[in-house]
Amino acid sequence: MKLNELRFDQKPDNQNFVSHMLLQHSLRDQLNFAQDNLTEIALTDNFKSYYYVNLQIGSPPQNFKLSVDTGSSDLWVQSINCNLSSCIKHQRFNYTASSTFKMTDKNFTIHYLGGDVKGNIGMDKLTFGGLTINDYNFGMAYQSSTLFQQVLFDGILGLAFTSISSLKCPTIIDKLYQEGQISENSFSIYLSSKQNTNESELILGGINPIYAETEFKYYPIYRDMQYVLKGNYLTFNDTQINVNTVIIDSGTSTITGDENILGPISQSFPSTIDCYNITGYPSIFINFDGDDYELLPEDYIYSYSYKGVLNCRLGIKYFQLKNPGQIILGDSFMRKYYTYFDKTNNRIGFAKAAQKQTVLI
Repeated sequence: MKLNELRFDQKPDNQNFVSHMLLQHSLRDQLNFAQDNLTEIALTDNFKSYYYVNLQIGSPPQNFKLSVDTGSSDLWVQSINCNLSSCIKHQRFNYTASSTFKMTDKNFTIHYLGGDVKGNIGMDKLTFGGLTINDYNFGMAYQSSTLFQQVLFDGILGLAFTSISSLKCPTIIDKLYQEGQISENSFSIYLSSKQNTNESELILGGINPIYAETEFKYYPIYRDMQYVLKGNYLTFNDTQINVNTVIIDSGTSTITGDENILGPISQSFPSTIDCYNITGYPSIFINFDGDDYELLPEDYIYSYSYKGVLNCRLGIKYFQLKNPGQIILGDSFMRKYYTYFDKTNNRIGFAKAAQKQTVLI
């Protein structure tokens, strides 16, 4: 997860949206899904900067909002022991109020781009989408970056691989699969194009086909740390730029990556984006195994209204990475392409999401 992606210079207001879904949400309870044992959990969107889910810990249950992050592997919440400004505005876990809580003698530190999180590791009953795990290991942060003051969520729900877990514990998906509560060690994420709603979904145990407009195409996971794929190239303005690896990261809102790849693209845009001529900018194509995935300018340029004035921001950021030739495809890509994270078969699948672009008026 890239915490610096969460910062907004200005908060949009007075927004009205018109969105036409090709397939209505109400159908999900009426269809016979292609796979059994699916659990759907609503995701809440905050200005397309992050998506969070509700989860309960303890007995009686204490409710938390957790950012869904496929770029990290740990579940943690703010602790009642944290009195920093980054903690006190959030729901904090009160372990003394839970009859099922067990303290461990272990601590953890997680390094995010926006700062560190430190805390203790505890065990307790966890309820998620109506499913329950007893004695689940999770982090209780007594110190977190001041950047967490700016967000609505109370912690992180990491969904990557145990190999990069600071807690050295299985993810919640791994644990549910181990206990037989979901039939596959997999999940999919559908992100609605409508802003500031709870119409997006985290689907545990497979795919719900009503969110896919096309058939899925699958690509092998290149490295079982984060969800890393081998890339071929990126095309912009008829220029091909080689890409070595691509991370699919729901904890990043934009397209982010190596400055040698994204720097020339970002710098080709004017400092002020013409909000009334967004469609005049070029598409971006990302190629996996010979397949092109198109992002239209309205996919990677963010439009919002501030004090009655329409504003636009370019959703492309670049910096020096440890792995040259790497890019990160975040929520702007995942809104366009319903994404299936299949650990059982070590692959990721993409299908065009079953929705139309939201129109800002």
